[in-house]
Amino acid sequence: MRIHWELIASRWGPAFSSHLGKSLHLATLLLFFQGAIALSAATFTYHIAGDDSGAWPQILSSIGLSAAAGGPANLVIVRNVAPGSVPQWMTRIEQGEMVVLEGESDLAQALGFEAGKKHVVVRSIVDEHAP
Repeated sequence: MRIHWELIASRWGPAFSSHLGKSLHLATLLLFFQGAIALSAATFTYHIAGDDSGAWPQILSSIGLSAAAGGPANLVIVRNVAPGSVPQWMTRIEQGEMVVLEGESDLAQALGFEAGKKHVVVRSIVDEHAP
């Protein structure tokens, strides 16, 4: 790309080369800042399917996600599945929707998750990276 601009500049003279170089730098900076603003404005949202949200709002807000306000969500938490809705959920998942399942359900079984016989009670958790 540099050689191409030097060829154009040599035909049009040094004044054109200087002006073109400044314009290209300005355009590059504007594109960079526009991209940075767009990235900083990106908001990742979640939706909790069902009536009981449990502790999910606190968990998800702690990592910067906010509740979707009537629009599409980046992540859907499925705490329990309504009878007969498994085909609808499977279609949504196949279309790329990101879903977190909680507990045993027909949807979990349809996706190949099987509960083990052993149950473990968790009373507290300590993050070893940030105790």
